[in-house]
Amino acid sequence: MTKRSTQRGNLPADATAFVGRRHLLDTVGPILSRARLVMLLGGGGVGKTRAAIHLGRTYPRATPGGVWLVDLSTVDQPELVPRAVADVLGIHDQSQRPALDTVVAHVRERGHLLLILDNCEHLTTAVAELADALLRRCPSAHILATSRTPLGVSGEYTVRVRPMSLPTCAELTTCTTLDAIAHHDSVHLFLDRAAEAGSVVSDQDAVTVGKLVRAVEGVPLAIELAAARTATMTVTDVLNRLDDPLRVLTGTSGIAHPRHHRALDTTLSWSYQLCTPAEQRLWARLSVFTGGFDLTAAETVCSDDLISAAEIQTVIDGLVRQSLVTVHQTGTGATSHVRYRILETVRAYGRARLAEHREDAEARRRHRTYYRALTTKLLRHWYGPDELDWITRVRREMPNIRAALSSSVADRDTDTGLIITVNLSRSRVWFLVGTLPEARYWLRTLIAQHADTGLRLLVMANGAWIAACQGDKCSALSIIADCLRAARAPDPAIEDLSATMVAFARGAYQLFCGNNFTGAANSFSRARDGLLRYGLFGDAHMARLLLAIAAAAGTDPGTAFSAAEDCVTDAETAGARWAASWAQWAHGLAHLRHGDPHRALILFRAGLRTQHATADNWGPAWSLAALGWTAAALGDHEHAALLMGAANRQFQRIGIDTNRLTLLATLGETAEATAGTTLGNPTYSAAHKRGTRLDYKAAVTAALAEDTPPPPATTKERPRGAVSGNSAETAQLTERQQEVAFMLGANPGLTNKDLAAELFVTVRTVEAHMNHIMRKLGVTSRTQIAVWAITHTPQTR
Repeated sequence: MTKRSTQRGNLPADATAFVGRRHLLDTVGPILSRARLVMLLGGGGVGKTRAAIHLGRTYPRATPGGVWLVDLSTVDQPELVPRAVADVLGIHDQSQRPALDTVVAHVRERGHLLLILDNCEHLTTAVAELADALLRRCPSAHILATSRTPLGVSGEYTVRVRPMSLPTCAELTTCTTLDAIAHHDSVHLFLDRAAEAGSVVSDQDAVTVGKLVRAVEGVPLAIELAAARTATMTVTDVLNRLDDPLRVLTGTSGIAHPRHHRALDTTLSWSYQLCTPAEQRLWARLSVFTGGFDLTAAETVCSDDLISAAEIQTVIDGLVRQSLVTVHQTGTGATSHVRYRILETVRAYGRARLAEHREDAEARRRHRTYYRALTTKLLRHWYGPDELDWITRVRREMPNIRAALSSSVADRDTDTGLIITVNLSRSRVWFLVGTLPEARYWLRTLIAQHADTGLRLLVMANGAWIAACQGDKCSALSIIADCLRAARAPDPAIEDLSATMVAFARGAYQLFCGNNFTGAANSFSRARDGLLRYGLFGDAHMARLLLAIAAAAGTDPGTAFSAAEDCVTDAETAGARWAASWAQWAHGLAHLRHGDPHRALILFRAGLRTQHATADNWGPAWSLAALGWTAAALGDHEHAALLMGAANRQFQRIGIDTNRLTLLATLGETAEATAGTTLGNPTYSAAHKRGTRLDYKAAVTAALAEDTPPPPATTKERPRGAVSGNSAETAQLTERQQEVAFMLGANPGLTNKDLAAELFVTVRTVEAHMNHIMRKLGVTSRTQIAVWAITHTPQTR
């Protein structure tokens, strides 16, 4: 789904002033207006990324589709290149089609846009495939890419990014002031960055400055590192240290570098030598992070007997002062968050030093162990009041999580990779932040390495669940068959959990693909009971939610209402807003199918508001569809057609084929038939088509418009199987609350734990029900509830 804002790009704000490069900009700007693929070529530190961003910011053509920067330095799996582009463009396609096809379809729809693909050199083949597809199939798409080597794609226009202009030896011979050489970009950049470091450079330093920028061959990154040193050294001292016979590093390729590449290596080596031993070691260790890191991550991953966790902040501050690490702060007050990042060239140098110290394998292990622990903590907290904070945190950390998964594959640490992937699945992150195809990619890749892992059954159950959500019947059935075979001879210690996971997987297939709502309800009931026995409350909530949906879609209103009410109560008690939005959806479905459609309308709208506010990439399409079905039930057929059209567009955007998900097809058939018959095909089709033209924001606005028909004069008959009463107090209680009260009236000695066991809910849910009952009845004790129940039971009235 596209980003839900008016944002027309994601170019970062400049942390420092953009200096010089007028000739490059004047050359590339016109080329970019007519050529559809422009490559900025050059070595590390030469300024390709800054130039590309500046060109994107000053792009001369109207770009209704925006200007988007994709940093490929955070990607190390060629298969994930299209996914990286999709993430940046806000595309959250959950279908089975290749990610490349999804990106092409969305880019083609957006009209003219500029895509900046940064740091392509390690993924040349994959990026070339992406660029070729976009150029051939998206006539309005333009690409600006940075790399050390060309892509080799037809139509590619290459521009070499060279070091900054330098003062000549003749100029330095006669130079007496800084103004005499400041027109050179290299000098201009040095003076600007030295001023930022708090240094005062005078005319007496003019010749020295000229010699210094010549010594580093005009490479921007080398100039910036040298300028940062003037905070603690004179310009003469900086030059003298640069002139020391430092060892020149030539990288790992074995290919001789041009002079300016060697100059950068020299400057990096010089910067490294000037660092304290602790700074050197931390620089190397921080190179294991991808896409940035926070202080907690650095303290956990990088500390040991040589650098204590307490020292990390001080050492990082030293690297920041030397421009080796950048710092970014977002938010203010309690919501502020400080994050650090290393430029890719500096990071690459650090990786080389890490390998030199033979710490690279251990650093990768500590890195993925940290993110395994992070996702495990996420699993404990996602169903609670910090739910949205955790979603935001995981969204920030996805580059590192993917790096941890990649190193799990590379180092064959399969269990760690599988635990991370399953944790993200069980906490529903793949629905909110990533995508289901990516989840399946990691599960498939990791389990292929180690088929006998003890996690196999849990992995397969989650794989079946994801395949079912995509409507992939064949894969879901195949995985469930594997689950059944694995469960025949389970580990005795987890035999019950094995049966529970098989029940969950089977229920997912029956609900989404099998059109067997009764069977799904039975499967999810067994899964809920088993998960509660293991204390897996978040997982049990999901099983109960799906049980409520299955029962509501089928013919069991009693179960639908009781399960849905438990979901709402439990999620609200837990403070889990996103989980509560889906509980409201299930409760709304129960009312739509078996109760009061006006109540369904209120519940569906409440859920949509939360889903919209939390940037849910999955739920809003379901809520739009449900609101369309509800409008049809309320007789507002033209609005129903419009909302169902809007829902179809959103389902298409997230890659869900409603014909493959029998749940959606079944629930939508009645509403479509009712609205179509009442309006007639031409009117229905016109309204439906208007809905398909609504963008996301307009669709949500239409769905939340407060112009619904008034409720009918007579209320609909209460759900079959619900307890009924004729008192005002009874009418105040929900069906589930009545059930709790009457159970207590029948046996006043039941504890909350006893009631929880009888109702297959948590003790916390029973406590919440009790509090609601007391408030509604105006009583203050369990005894008073029991007395009320005894006097109001149907048999005694």
